[in-house]
Amino acid sequence: MLYVKRISSSQEDVIAINRPTSTYGIHTPCIIDGHKVTAFVDGGASTSFVSRKFAEQHHWEWTPVNGSIKSALSDNVSQRIGIVRDKKLENGKKIVVTDFEVAELGDNEDFIIGLDLFPKLGYEINNVPFTWPQFSVTEVKNKSESIINTFIHPDIGENGVAIQWKQIISDNQALPTNSRCKLLGAELEINTNGPPVWI
Repeated sequence: MLYVKRISSSQEDVIAINRPTSTYGIHTPCIIDGHKVTAFVDGGASTSFVSRKFAEQHHWEWTPVNGSIKSALSDNVSQRIGIVRDKKLENGKKIVVTDFEVAELGDNEDFIIGLDLFPKLGYEINNVPFTWPQFSVTEVKNKSESIINTFIHPDIGENGVAIQWKQIISDNQALPTNSRCKLLGAELEINTNGPPVWI
């Protein structure tokens, strides 16, 4: 991960911009201002950017900015180059107009999509736990075996269902097989090429 130090008249702040790229990472085809490019999708980058080489090849002008870029994996520091403004990015079914940080990129990368564009492009990072693991491993005398004690929340039954739902589920299971829902539009019709079948 790299960090960018942005310098303003009022304060100096440091934000994550990218991590070292990899030819084995996730890539996605894009069109930027009419130019096709394969972008590296970097969930560790807080900022999206283009390579200086790509910007120069397409004669893009950028606004110079003060600050520095520092790698979190080493003490290497480089000066920020600038920002290209109002570029049209097409990706999948999304089209956005946005700015990009200009940087010297490695691994022949021309464009990196960072977290700043995830919401605009509909990207999501799912199933990342935000609590400590909720189980413990107890060692037994036979060291080749272990016992996992799963922590169960007090409001959750052993089957993983909330206690508040226990009676509701029981009532539903007790409904006669010929019962019909009284809610308007709640019935589902399946086309069976014959008389309709109601379930």
